[in-house]
Amino acid sequence: MTFRPATMRWIWLAAAGGLLAGATRFQGPLDDLGRRYELVAPGTAVQEEHPELALLTVVPGGLRPILVSYFWIRSQELHQAGRHYDAMQLAETICNLQPRFPSVWAFQAWQMAWNISVETHTPQERWHWVSRGIELLRDKAIPLNPTALLLYKELSWIFLSKMGDRTDEMHIVYKQRWAHLMQELLGAAAYEEAEAVLAAFKQIADAPLDTDPLRKGRHVIQGDQLELLLAGDPRVAKYVRKLAEFGVRIDRSLLEAYNRYTLDDAVAITRAWPLRIADERGRRLAELINDAAYSKARGKLLSFIRGQILWNKYKMDPRYMYKLMEDYGPIDWRGVWAHSLYWSAYGTDHCTDSTRKEIDWLNTDRTRLNSLKSMVWFGRMTYVQNPREPGAPLIALRSDWRFLKAGHEEYVRLAGALAEARDQAFDENMLGGGHINYLSNAIGMLFNRGQYRQGAEYLKWIKDNYHKTGDRWDIDDVEEFVFYELREDQAPNPQMAVNQITTALQMAFVSLAAGDEVNFERKLAYAFRANLAYHSKSARRTERLRLPSMEVFAAGVLGELLVRPRLVGFNITLENRSALYGVLSRRFPQAVLGAYDRIRIPLGRQCRVYGLDFAKAFPAPRGLAEWRSRLRRDLEPLRR
Repeated sequence: MTFRPATMRWIWLAAAGGLLAGATRFQGPLDDLGRRYELVAPGTAVQEEHPELALLTVVPGGLRPILVSYFWIRSQELHQAGRHYDAMQLAETICNLQPRFPSVWAFQAWQMAWNISVETHTPQERWHWVSRGIELLRDKAIPLNPTALLLYKELSWIFLSKMGDRTDEMHIVYKQRWAHLMQELLGAAAYEEAEAVLAAFKQIADAPLDTDPLRKGRHVIQGDQLELLLAGDPRVAKYVRKLAEFGVRIDRSLLEAYNRYTLDDAVAITRAWPLRIADERGRRLAELINDAAYSKARGKLLSFIRGQILWNKYKMDPRYMYKLMEDYGPIDWRGVWAHSLYWSAYGTDHCTDSTRKEIDWLNTDRTRLNSLKSMVWFGRMTYVQNPREPGAPLIALRSDWRFLKAGHEEYVRLAGALAEARDQAFDENMLGGGHINYLSNAIGMLFNRGQYRQGAEYLKWIKDNYHKTGDRWDIDDVEEFVFYELREDQAPNPQMAVNQITTALQMAFVSLAAGDEVNFERKLAYAFRANLAYHSKSARRTERLRLPSMEVFAAGVLGELLVRPRLVGFNITLENRSALYGVLSRRFPQAVLGAYDRIRIPLGRQCRVYGLDFAKAFPAPRGLAEWRSRLRRDLEPLRR
């Protein structure tokens, strides 16, 4: 039987109407199931900021899979054609159609940070796509799926591996960009002991902040919390009025004014050259920014703004950040590993519906441990501003022994919990190999610091708890064990090399300060030997894997030791530091030249407190003018 075309159209319309009516009958039960299994996102601040989510999630359930499939195919086609922006617009549409499917968000973030980024060639393009991946997870995916451990794992992995590792030839670009963002927000970590660093950050953790998740990100500054701050301290309110005379508000504009004009060490030590102010308004504002009468009020305002921006822009809880500092040590948040630590720890602490038997949990724990290890090997940062391209400061990274014990204790805790969850003996845990390597490198650091007893305790701990025997495990002497690990015919890994060089230089300078020239020569030779061992097979090393010169290492280590020796665990009087400076001016002048401008401001302040003449105690080294001239020639193009 053959129907006329007009009749066929009516038949198909009737069939479509019947199918639509039938689908409508099932939409209600499907919506109920979606709400029951949390497949439909509840009202959140993210949805209010992005109304397209609400629009797309009401697409009929039967039509949504068809749209998603089409968009997936089309997105991949655009990506293959190099039309990355068009592809990502479709990718975000896919995420919005499936907002409660964490794997969808994780894939698209991975695509941006890992796949698309490497197809671009400039630092700006690379950083754009890596940061897009971070923002997609942090700003949209996690707020919509706050208990999805997969998302925390992926976010922390971007910080640890993509930005923190050296496999991407532009890894230093990512480190520079992130260091700049955090420097502008939080300033440099203080040249102080751990207690002082924690006390400074506690002011941020205690500042007024409403941490209701529904308010996160709605406003950069929460107006009601600012009112609480002003109402609680008239001195703060008065300072706010004075700042307003210069058009400075209690938001990023205060941070910008502070970073531009302050003489505080947290900013001053990062400047490539001394602060110069050309106009009258700038001079008056600089006086207000540095007015000692308002130091407490200024501190409260800065802490308030920093806490607000951490919560509302970077989606980080200042109180949880402070807790991590209590647990692990004086974290420098300018380092990318501090953020991989934050998101991995926050994920496992808040995703209570996951278990340690799950692969995502194991990988997130590994990220936490590797973040701590990286902070031991590279946790101390020297930061110098780049006037022409502020987002690309000059940074150097050195080892930081203060996180060594915390790393070991966290290994013991997590490895023990994993072994228990899998009904295994401790020495069978899946984290054991990394733990042994970590302690082996730690023994080298402790040896160079002269802490032979603790090094011997870690060596014995490995043998007792992992039942290791044979080869190097039959060695009981710490020094013999360290030299076995660092033979001339073996090039150590970057982590081991950095911590060996840094700690050897520290001990060399401390020995010289104590008048022990024999140990000075011994440790200095060891530092050069470790650097040579690492670079001995340079033909197999790419440029990104090479370490700084010994002069750069030495200048950074010397600068810390002269300004705050207790920062690296030593108590050296100001007079002995002056003597050390004098001897090194003759014995290692390159280190003194590189350190002088870093120590000039903070050490000058210390000398005034103790009644010493800085110019006599720490005279400008010979060749300083030539060295500064060379540095200015290198930096002058950046000022134009």
